[in-house]
Amino acid sequence: MIIDIHTHYGVIKDGYYMPLDMLLSAMKKCGIDYALISNIECGIYHEGIAGNRKMLDMVRENSDMLGCMLWCCENLDEQQKSEFEDLYLNNKDIVKGIKIHPDLSGKRADDGCFDFFYRLGEKYNLPILLHTKKGPYSSVEYVVNAAKEHPAALLILGHMGLGSDGSEALLAVKNYDNIYGDTAWVPVEVVAKAHKMGISHKMMFGTDSPISGETCYEDGCYREYFTQKNNYMEGIMAGNAKRIFRVSMRPI
Repeated sequence: MIIDIHTHYGVIKDGYYMPLDMLLSAMKKCGIDYALISNIECGIYHEGIAGNRKMLDMVRENSDMLGCMLWCCENLDEQQKSEFEDLYLNNKDIVKGIKIHPDLSGKRADDGCFDFFYRLGEKYNLPILLHTKKGPYSSVEYVVNAAKEHPAALLILGHMGLGSDGSEALLAVKNYDNIYGDTAWVPVEVVAKAHKMGISHKMMFGTDSPISGETCYEDGCYREYFTQKNNYMEGIMAGNAKRIFRVSMRPI
């Protein structure tokens, strides 16, 4: 069984082209049993209610293959925050987590605008996946700050610091009980290091699919994951995600 915790929907004029059928086709072709999806349109348009409702409708129609993460926008007013919480409460069966993208929000991961979402994660035991990349908004160190401020929130380092060697992210996962990692564009060698550090139980398979097209799963980075025979890879490819996101499902 394979679970991908980091996938997307989004069709942006002159930008991202990630229709839902592209992801579903890629999953079936490459043997991905289940995926957690978020709507990047929310981040591009800075709109956190209608876009999430759209995502929920899509996932509801494909709940045998998909769960979703509600996308967090930096600009919700109090009424919208109430509506956002209701989106979860009314769809607990398919909402498995929360997605924060500091770069698209233009706010640091430890900015107060995200406190509502961190508290929501704490309140309902919802894992929070964050885009991480060295820079003014998404650096791992800012997620560490948020993890210290919200110790009951489970925070996942998406990309483990995109484009880095993963060392800073690995230390964060090791040193903080509430920090985990995903493998989106992360070389398999980083996961091997996680195993040696005794933290492979805190790592989960994620890909960003289909951000590079329908062949995203066929990228050399991910082919290596599919061919690994180490025992700990079973947890990374599915077991850890089933436990952390409370996914109960049968294989496709």
